[in-house]
Amino acid sequence: MPRLTALLMMSALAAPLTLPGCAAAQIDPVAAADAETVPLRERRALEYVEAFNSGDADLYEAYMQANRTPEALAAADAAARAASFADLREMFAAFDVMGVVETPDGDLVLESVARSDEARVNLVFVYGEGDEARVDAIRFEPAAANIEIADDWEDLSSLLNEYQQLTGAPVWAAAVVTLDDIIDAGAAGGRDGAPASVDATPVFWGSVAKSVTGTMLGALIEQGVLDWETTVADIWPDADIHTDYRDVTLSDLMMHRSGAPPFADFNEEMANTWRDDYSGDLTARRAALVLDVLSQPPAYEPGTSWSYSNIGITAAGAMAEARTGRSWESLVDELVFAPIGMSTARSHVRFDPDAAAAAAPDDASDYERNRVDFGIVGAMIAPAGDVESSITDFARYAQMHLRGLAGRDGALSAETVMRLHAAPDDEISARYEPYGFGWGIAEAPDGAEMHWHNGGAGYTYAEARLFPEHGFAIVLAGDGAEAEFFAAPLWQAIYQRYVD
Repeated sequence: MPRLTALLMMSALAAPLTLPGCAAAQIDPVAAADAETVPLRERRALEYVEAFNSGDADLYEAYMQANRTPEALAAADAAARAASFADLREMFAAFDVMGVVETPDGDLVLESVARSDEARVNLVFVYGEGDEARVDAIRFEPAAANIEIADDWEDLSSLLNEYQQLTGAPVWAAAVVTLDDIIDAGAAGGRDGAPASVDATPVFWGSVAKSVTGTMLGALIEQGVLDWETTVADIWPDADIHTDYRDVTLSDLMMHRSGAPPFADFNEEMANTWRDDYSGDLTARRAALVLDVLSQPPAYEPGTSWSYSNIGITAAGAMAEARTGRSWESLVDELVFAPIGMSTARSHVRFDPDAAAAAAPDDASDYERNRVDFGIVGAMIAPAGDVESSITDFARYAQMHLRGLAGRDGALSAETVMRLHAAPDDEISARYEPYGFGWGIAEAPDGAEMHWHNGGAGYTYAEARLFPEHGFAIVLAGDGAEAEFFAAPLWQAIYQRYVD
């Protein structure tokens, strides 16, 4: 069943790396890891590939126990790691190591090729403090595809038409906005026998929708309905909530600092459980799921670390539902989409609580099959990733945030927008990528500040990238299982055109 994949969840904040091309010869991870001359950090990374390629879940778990930091082990239990391993093995089968690169930040990158489809993937290892070199985080990032884009393209339509033919992705769409205008937009390919259109073809945002939840919460905060520091216990004072979660705030949840587990591995069994164990309308089911999670011990002590969590964002959305008595869907319609003029924006999934995941019609596009397969899981965690719109409405959304960062009031005050994009200046932000209310903060290729997020659900992929110093933003989306792997050359080519 298509899902918010473990790949996307682990790479959701990691800017694609610009690394040297593949080495001439493969590195044997088994032999290299055994070599006494190989530094400990590199050995730990290569031993991961050895455990992964074995396909042995017990060996993989043993590696985790022996090589991960205590914080990393606390953030995901053995069952979660086993589920992640199974998903990643299904996607990639095994890896060939083609090079080892150390980044300026001290991370170690294994340049790799996934043998299942020859898609290049970088495995990024982030290490804990001290001399033990234990692994704090492992990110799977799509490497920049070996594609060169000539710099003489006329406009986005011509670029995307050529890129669609080059990559074989069924659909590509992209737009560029400044503070005042949508200066270019294009779409290529098609679905259901119709050519892709910038105004009519929907694109699925995936986890970029986390920032939509943040935007909606910003509007409620401006109205005085919620506060940045509203706690879980403020919303559900009489619920059976674990002691460690009671003081967790809206900001903790939205910034992935709450201790909530990832909920990144979705499958048919989970969908059936959620369908059978919860009743009522979608809002009631969502609240019941969130309260079940909050009744359990957190994955780590809230406020002490950072761990990407779909259920944490869903909990923040459920807090808004509980306080207002309205659904997340209606709140984002009224407080985000309507004020920005996003007439095509809506939820991607159509929730049917009584039906199992019905098969899509034989003549349905893969995009429509994705909508059906995402099903009850996507609906239940909608605040974490369930928005679709035309690419032009996607651009209007990015423009509203770009204007706020430039000090312009709009659907929200500039002060609120800036707060949504702000990450605490602390050790956690330094250790991970700084993250606000659904926006990661990183560097563009020229060192300029970039506010961004990406997302997808197996068959779809989308990105929003804002460049406040340059006064423009890029949004793009693609269909196809490999769209993420081809996104980096595309957005970088667009960026280069408009930053000059």
